Amino acid sequence: MQKFGCIQGGANITMAYFDDISLQYIKEESREPEKMGNSDFEEPTEEYKIPNWVPYLNPPVENTKVIVTDEEAYTGKYSIKLVDGNEGQSVGVISGIQNIIPDKTYIASVYAKMVDENKPGANLILLEL
Repeated sequence: MQKFGCIQGGANITMAYFDDISLQYIKEESREPEKMGNSDFEEPTEEYKIPNWVPYLNPPVENTKVIVTDEEAYTGKYSIKLVDGNEGQSVGVISGIQNIIPDKTYIASVYAKMVDENKPGANLILLEL
């Protein structure tokens, strides 16, 4: 299965917000990026399940959280909040993607905001084919 995800992690305890995730196929004519399912996290959650997204590590690692929140949205009302409270571990979400063409160029984009700029951490975009 082809996967796309956002991961927060590093050697320190960190927190970040993600919103408006897209994947764009690059060809000669330009076009709008195709947003992935629930890429803006506006769809209602049910029992802590986020539509079209699954935890990066399943089951999640102790002291990590994945939450849909209205604290820091880039557009719309909601974004996803990743809390990495476990040094040396990562937390994230992954969504399945379809229609990826091998040997083609894509641009992945996401709005990411680190909360504690004094602690080194990493915001990563994962594309697994």
